[in-house]
Amino acid sequence: METGLVLALVGGALVVAAAAGSSSLSSGGGGSGGGLSPAPGPPAGPDVQAPGAGQPPEPIIVGQATNPEVGALLAELDQYLRSAGISTDLIDAQELTRLPKWSRQGIPPRSLWPNIVPTARLYQELRARMRQPLSVRAYRPPEYNELVNGAERSQHQWFSAMDVRVPSSVATSDLRRELALQGARLYLELGEPFQIGLGVYGANTPSNIHIDAGYQRRTWRDAKAWIDRVKAEA
Repeated sequence: METGLVLALVGGALVVAAAAGSSSLSSGGGGSGGGLSPAPGPPAGPDVQAPGAGQPPEPIIVGQATNPEVGALLAELDQYLRSAGISTDLIDAQELTRLPKWSRQGIPPRSLWPNIVPTARLYQELRARMRQPLSVRAYRPPEYNELVNGAERSQHQWFSAMDVRVPSSVATSDLRRELALQGARLYLELGEPFQIGLGVYGANTPSNIHIDAGYQRRTWRDAKAWIDRVKAEA
């Protein structure tokens, strides 16, 4: 039987357990009988700025991935993600920091790096359930957020949010709808302990969904309609 990840907060710590029914993304193997295993959570302390706290800081640097300083920071962020249990084969620093409208990478300050870890774990579970690659946009510096008409308190600015879509090269209406349904299921299963924010952009055939963790449990746009569909399935 194939297994996937179940995410939960136990005693204030983020843990991952194996569960039946989805493709395993765990590097440690195991199975449905493996029980809970501790997962490294983001560090806490004065050098960490929580999602949504204060004003969003400016990036360390914005530049081409070929810039040596940018490249070194991307490698450092990849190493950080791996140390937190995130598979950089599935989601890496370059994808998380890409700013398409500027054709640049924007590297968030290190104080924000812990914020992406819970959201990245949710993404890994979402991808396991979808059983195919997904396209992601994550970090936005404040100026870039203005450019794309993002919300004033958009969690992309705190590096805790992802916009997820089925790549256009393989997208079908069914896959887009399935992505919205899986996002709604994650929200219902883990919304409270992980304080998930879910936005779904499209009532019938969504273009993309938004997920964030650690700020506030909330929904917007067409998310409630998709949540209601999942509830009706039960």
